[in-house]
Amino acid sequence: MKRTLPPFNYILVADAVFRNGSFKGAASDLNVTPSAVSHQIKQIEDWLGFKLFNRRRKVISPTPLGGEFLKRIAEHLDGIEGATLDTREARGTRRTVRIQTTDSFARMVLIKRVAKLRNTAQSCPEMPIARISTSEFTEAFRLAEADIAILFGDGDFGDLKILFSQEERLMPACNPSILSTNSTLTPSQILNFPLITDYLLGKSWRQWCQFMAYTPTKANLQQIDRSLLVNHSHLAIEAAIDGQGVALVSDILAGDAILAGQLVPLTDQWLPTGKGYHIVTKANGVHQLVTTFGNWLAKELSTGFVDKV
Repeated sequence: MKRTLPPFNYILVADAVFRNGSFKGAASDLNVTPSAVSHQIKQIEDWLGFKLFNRRRKVISPTPLGGEFLKRIAEHLDGIEGATLDTREARGTRRTVRIQTTDSFARMVLIKRVAKLRNTAQSCPEMPIARISTSEFTEAFRLAEADIAILFGDGDFGDLKILFSQEERLMPACNPSILSTNSTLTPSQILNFPLITDYLLGKSWRQWCQFMAYTPTKANLQQIDRSLLVNHSHLAIEAAIDGQGVALVSDILAGDAILAGQLVPLTDQWLPTGKGYHIVTKANGVHQLVTTFGNWLAKELSTGFVDKV
């Protein structure tokens, strides 16, 4: 019996618009023009007999019926993709796992561990090859562009599947060369050092003082205001390693530097951020190599610095 199906190319175009939330994004994915995407969406809507998307001042959103239809279509496309990749793998085709994360996590954590992965792959052929891309915005993660992501946030990532989570904590740390004592310092003593501030961190020196139940003096506040300001966590960590002062560093991002003795924590109290790093994939149709990599990375992260304190 002949199947009742719309042209497959129409399905791919509708799925691309659904994933990207725009004709322009879908056109970029498919290497066609936005007008071509718009034309094919109209054709599939005519074929189906109902609208897939609402169009309001260049804002594209699925209709209730269109959204349900496209969610089911996406599940089946995931299955087709998974079957294709499994078959190619069975024939010996090596597949690269595409990873997306933030600049700071890639630089301070992931790159070093991928070096281990490359060494492991020589004796373990089932381990995948990693291809890393970065974005500072978790909403930029799209399943069309990555197989797996390490995202920073509160763990609410919609229908993405979380393979591993690690809560982040902050602590003041510096290069041991600028210290004159090995004993734990008071907040007042810590704030006397030149300070380094990642102004996108979400937690400030003033919040750290509040967490430590310490009321900063006028001199402390002046020192905070004179902080070296950077806009990435890895820049704050690298400045601290370079001996430029004390930074509030992430135990996850700075863990390797602390274990290596490049940084030393100045207190034994940790400021929770309420957020953390999460390894995520799509919920369905995940290729076995992606699962293998995700499990390997989760094990690597769970036996790092955070596990030792």
